[in-house]
Amino acid sequence: MFTDFRGRTFSSGVCTTEMNWKTWNSLPPDIQKIFDNLRMRYAFECATSYDEDLQKALQKGRSLGKDIYTLSANELQKWEAQVGPIYDDWVADMKSRGIPSDEILNAVRQLKGK
Repeated sequence: MFTDFRGRTFSSGVCTTEMNWKTWNSLPPDIQKIFDNLRMRYAFECATSYDEDLQKALQKGRSLGKDIYTLSANELQKWEAQVGPIYDDWVADMKSRGIPSDEILNAVRQLKGK
């Protein structure tokens, strides 16, 4: 069974490109700038690919007669209430490290239309 959260997600897939910090620092600034400029494009491409794969998986599941359960608005509110404290803990943890996590979370929520 697959649960459809009515277009909402409570997490995100992880798409990373990583490099050793010493290697990064050894790159000339113009090459670092190329990587920096590609960061948002890569994030968009990764998210787009994830969404397309999800639709393919749903279509395949339907074709095999699998159950796909869509949460009602009331059920969705219950899920969000359960997840809320997890976000609160993350914000507090990141703030303790000097990261403006409340701003980050608010930006993500705006981008997601919530």
